Amino acid sequence: MDQRLLESFLAVADAGGVSAAAVQLNMTQPTVSRRIAALEETLGVTLFDRIGKQIRLSSDGRMLVGPAAAALEAMNALAHTAQEVSHGSVGFFTIGASSQVIENNLAGFLPTFMASEPGVELRIQQAGGQETVDAVSRGDVQVGLVSEPAQDAGLGVRPMGFMDLLVVRAGQTAGAPVMLADLIDTPLLLPDRRFQVRVLFDAACRLENLTPNIMLESDAPHSLIALARAGIGAAILSGIVRPAVPTAPLHAKTGPLRQRFAAVWDPRRVLPRPAANFIDAFEVYFRKTEER
Repeated sequence: MDQRLLESFLAVADAGGVSAAAVQLNMTQPTVSRRIAALEETLGVTLFDRIGKQIRLSSDGRMLVGPAAAALEAMNALAHTAQEVSHGSVGFFTIGASSQVIENNLAGFLPTFMASEPGVELRIQQAGGQETVDAVSRGDVQVGLVSEPAQDAGLGVRPMGFMDLLVVRAGQTAGAPVMLADLIDTPLLLPDRRFQVRVLFDAACRLENLTPNIMLESDAPHSLIALARAGIGAAILSGIVRPAVPTAPLHAKTGPLRQRFAAVWDPRRVLPRPAANFIDAFEVYFRKTEER
C-alpha cells in the first residue's frame, strides 16, 4: 500500500476537511482528494461522508483510523530500519569459531568491536574448523574463523596470517625450533583429528615417513599443556593457543609447520554490512596481535 495514501487519509481525518489537510501536508486540495479516492478504491470502503461541501468520517472510516495509523507507523519504522541496515548501523550475523579462537582472539577483540557497532546483534557458534566451514556453506553462520580453509568449498576467503605449530615440553626454553624427526621417540600429546593442527602434523609425518609415539589425543589444549609441563611428554599445539609457558616452533625438513588462518563466508549469499565490517576490523586486530 502507498504510504502517501495513508498519510492523506489520517491528515483529513485529523483536520476535519480536505482544505485544512492540504495545508497541513503542503499540497493542493485536488491531490489530497485523489489520494482519498484512491485509498477508498483500494480498500473497497467509503472513508468519508460527503454532505454538500462538508466531509466527515464515515462509520467505516472511523473504524479504520486506528489500523491506518498503526500501519503508517510500521511502514515508517520499516523504512527507518532499512536505511540503518543499508548504512550498516544495525544488523544481525553469526560468527563460527573454535574454542581456541574464541578464547584467544575473539574475547580480546569483541568488546571494542561491539562498542563500535551498538546496533549489531551478534551470535557465536562454537565448532571445529570443518564444522564451521560446513555451517557457513549451509548459511547457519555468516562468517567463519578457521585454519587452513578448504579451497574447494566455494567460499570467500580473507587470509589473516599464519600460525606456527608449537611444541611444549618440561624445562624447554623458548626460541630454538624443534625438528619433527627429533620428537618421534618422545611420547606425544596431540589434538584429536578434528583439529587442523593435527591434520597438518599427520601430513608432515607421512611426508617424512615417520611414525609418531602418540600417548594422548585430546580436544582440550590445556590438558595437553598440563601434561607436558609435568614432564609426561611433548604437546603439539596451534600457535593460536598462546600458552603461558615457553614454546618452540615445530619444523619439518621443508621448513616451519604453519597453519593459514582466515575468515570465510559464502559469496552466494548477501554478507550483512556489519559482518563485512567485522572481517575488516578483525584482520587489523589479528595482524597486530601476531606482531607482538
